[in-house]
Amino acid sequence: MHGDPRPAGRSARWYSTVMGWRTDADESGGRLLLGRGIVAIDVPASWAPAVRATLERVERCTPALLLATTEPRVVFLAEADTSVLGQFQLPVGARFLTAPTMLRLPLASTAEQGGTIWYCPPDPAHRWLFPAGAVLQAVESAAAGGDASARPRRAGNSLFIG
Repeated sequence: MHGDPRPAGRSARWYSTVMGWRTDADESGGRLLLGRGIVAIDVPASWAPAVRATLERVERCTPALLLATTEPRVVFLAEADTSVLGQFQLPVGARFLTAPTMLRLPLASTAEQGGTIWYCPPDPAHRWLFPAGAVLQAVESAAAGGDASARPRRAGNSLFIG
């Protein structure tokens, strides 16, 4: 992808070299390929402010994408860890995403691509992601309106988001 003249190709290369993410690009834009240590938790956009506030109390928000879908959603990126094993652990309304899911990435130069924008943009000075367990706790709290003990579960996963 070195020297790729397409904006999506240059953008995917930036995410790969600067952020250390596994990416690729096609005619419609760049994509983050989940797996190899990166997972994501997809939540209704209405939960996103509470999830973000919880994470920011620790330090900063992990990178998160706002998807302009029929029902807006926010996808929080996370480092895979052994505290989140699958969908069964998430509250109803949230989805656990892992390989082979691909997430559409905004162009690095504009922060927007095909209805996807950064809700919490990545920061090259802080490349680490929150552990999935920490994001799960923030999601559970948001889903329960602040009470993480009330957490119904559901099943389901998606192969392509955005």
